Amino acid sequence: MDFENKRKAMLKDLSKIQREKVIQKKIDAFKTKSMIAESAKAEGSAQNKTKKNIIVFGNESFFLKDFLHSIKSVHTVTHFCDVDKACDFCVANSIQYIILDMDEPTDWKSSTNLLITVKMLNSSVKFILLTSNSETTQIKTLEAKGGKTVTKPVSIDILSRYLV
Repeated sequence: MDFENKRKAMLKDLSKIQREKVIQKKIDAFKTKSMIAESAKAEGSAQNKTKKNIIVFGNESFFLKDFLHSIKSVHTVTHFCDVDKACDFCVANSIQYIILDMDEPTDWKSSTNLLITVKMLNSSVKFILLTSNSETTQIKTLEAKGGKTVTKPVSIDILSRYLV
């Protein structure tokens, strides 16, 4: 009986922790959205600014949906989750920046392949790596190849420093 009570208490605690993480992610996403909107207002209307032509690469996630919605109001953004389609689009269009979501559910190998392939095709394209852990080997490897890291939750001020 004592074991069963401890097990139930532990499961309850784990469930609470998981709910808190989900709530925190939603709060962080809302903060990011608010920061992007405030930055857009502070810099003037989107029509008066020079819009950047950007590819965002990553599998669909709550974070990425919110990020795409926010950044589309400021820049011309095209989203891909397929390396070949992203490369073809990059070659066919004047792409200045590629933003890579490096966290799950996106496969970091796909992001790495995209960076290497596009760098071979057009070395002037700049890469921004969005991640919650900037200390991983994969991130360090892509930074060595020219990628710039922005940690999640994404601060629009930091992101805008790389979009110049």
